[in-house]
Amino acid sequence: MSGSIRYSDSNGKPDSICLARREWITYEEAREFIEWYCGHFKLDGPQLCSSELPHSPGTISAALIVGGYRLSNGKGNTRDAAERECYLLAAQHVECHDHKAFVLFVKKLLDDTVVVVDQVEPSSGYKSPTSWRFGSRTSAVTYDQARAFMKYYCTRFGFGKPTVTYTQLAGLQWEAVMIVDDRRIGIGKGLDRQASRIACYLDTTRYLRKCDPDLWKVYVRNA
Repeated sequence: MSGSIRYSDSNGKPDSICLARREWITYEEAREFIEWYCGHFKLDGPQLCSSELPHSPGTISAALIVGGYRLSNGKGNTRDAAERECYLLAAQHVECHDHKAFVLFVKKLLDDTVVVVDQVEPSSGYKSPTSWRFGSRTSAVTYDQARAFMKYYCTRFGFGKPTVTYTQLAGLQWEAVMIVDDRRIGIGKGLDRQASRIACYLDTTRYLRKCDPDLWKVYVRNA
């Protein structure tokens, strides 16, 4: 089934996958689906295990474990590529065997969807995110609020300052990845480093808020 995976033109990493009913979803959507799936059905995970294949130096093999069972395997020339393939194949597997769960996830996604509030940069016409809105009934969260929340999050749980790494992609676009406690928890893209950084902070806040709504409520109450 891995032949249904599309790879990024800029870095060759797994980028999206075709599901059984001919729908395409991205890596970010696949990751969110699997995380929702585990939470909704109260399953342990997802947990990723990866290592270099002993007979093939430079090739990383990864496995995604859910509820004590191996849900998918992935391979790549980097740990990130192998783990991305794992999430894509896991989403494909679950959707194929439990389409009702996928439909339920999509319905929840539509209710909680993140609406991007854009600001147009006059010189290029490019739209960079300035805030997120979590569903239609909530107020927008700005970049400054997202930064403050991340500071609160890291302080509360004893993590060091979040690390943001940058990669220049094709087409004059940048990608920012946020790492906390050696875990990648957010990603953003933009026309320059600052735009990608803003998108990354907003994406991380969105992710943590969906994972732990009570934590967000405590933060807002004490902010």
